[in-house]
Amino acid sequence: MIMANPPYSVKRWNQQKWMNDPYGRNIWGTPPQGCADYAFQQHIIKSLKPDTGRCVVLWPHGVLFRDAESEIRKKMIEADLVDAVIGLGKNCGSVSTTSNHIRANQNTKTNPGEFKTEIAE
Repeated sequence: MIMANPPYSVKRWNQQKWMNDPYGRNIWGTPPQGCADYAFQQHIIKSLKPDTGRCVVLWPHGVLFRDAESEIRKKMIEADLVDAVIGLGKNCGSVSTTSNHIRANQNTKTNPGEFKTEIAE
């Protein structure tokens, strides 16, 4: 089980090195230079145990909607790894005053294809 709160929208990261990642963590594609969020997400997913791995990650809402990452999101959903997205209102976390969400992922779902969305006020 991995619980993570990666830094949000890292602007300065080695995108070129990620494209040729020797550890195979680039499973869905390369995020844009200005937002490394999905590099962190892919690293976390790749670090899970293949049969029992689970994670929960705190993210800003923007990672759900940014156009530049739409293909990465699509591939993650098609891989059936997203178990739930829990929306948090503003100031519902110690990291930021913006709205955030918790994304829960697991490698082996009890009910494949099932996805849950919750909104917390």
